[in-house]
Amino acid sequence: MTPYIISGLVVGSIYAISALGLVLTYTSSRVFNFAHGALAYAIAIFYYYLTRQNGWSIATAAPFTILIVAPLLGLFLYVVLFKRLTHATPTVRLVSTVGLWVAIPALTRLVFPFASTEIFNPEGLVSSPADPNFLKVFGTYVNENQFVVIVSALVIAVVATLVLRLTPIGLATRMTVDHPRNAGIAGVNTEAVTAGSWMVGVMLAGFAGVLLAPILSLDENQFTFLLVGSFAAVVIARMTNLPLAFGGAIAVGLLQQLWIKVQPESGFFSQGV
Repeated sequence: MTPYIISGLVVGSIYAISALGLVLTYTSSRVFNFAHGALAYAIAIFYYYLTRQNGWSIATAAPFTILIVAPLLGLFLYVVLFKRLTHATPTVRLVSTVGLWVAIPALTRLVFPFASTEIFNPEGLVSSPADPNFLKVFGTYVNENQFVVIVSALVIAVVATLVLRLTPIGLATRMTVDHPRNAGIAGVNTEAVTAGSWMVGVMLAGFAGVLLAPILSLDENQFTFLLVGSFAAVVIARMTNLPLAFGGAIAVGLLQQLWIKVQPESGFFSQGV
């Protein structure tokens, strides 16, 4: 049972990182980004391009991709598209982000032709191949990639909580989310806060994509499941609650992997659930 619990924690941690980004962008703009998984895929492809195609080290490629390229992409999309959707009708918001979900992987394949086929064993945040016996937990070995995923999710959850509760930026973000009109009257630049939220949201999508790639593979369809699992967690969080999104994501990941342990070998319940 322990291997399934560890696997569930790993999957749930990736869902959690992704879900935090979805909640953050939704609460600041009321736009649910259905292209979240596609953005994670595009950023993971770019990271692969740097590490495998151009020989960048992980220590150089990871900060550049996650901390610079992903936020800038989020800012660009906010200025060009998401900013205009804040006061649009729900139908327009839905169609726009679903269209982006379709367009981003296609554009990625045009820019990076090697992405046309599934890429196995891509680089993560640790050197490949990862040490399969990195840490032993209750008689089960945890490899380096799994360890990095779980620790990363915990660190991001703690940092996000501290920033939102204890810093002026966090106060401005909460004011913008809860009472945007009052925040504007109080002198908060609500547009800058929303743009910053999109930058962080896309950064978390990219981070989740880089973490997910070596565990599964670098394939567009795999990243669709990132959105599905994250969406379930966001629903549990009622679209707005970060702690509930994190806990919900972990729960979804655990249930998903534990079901693999107990599911029947054939029939409706073997795949339908």
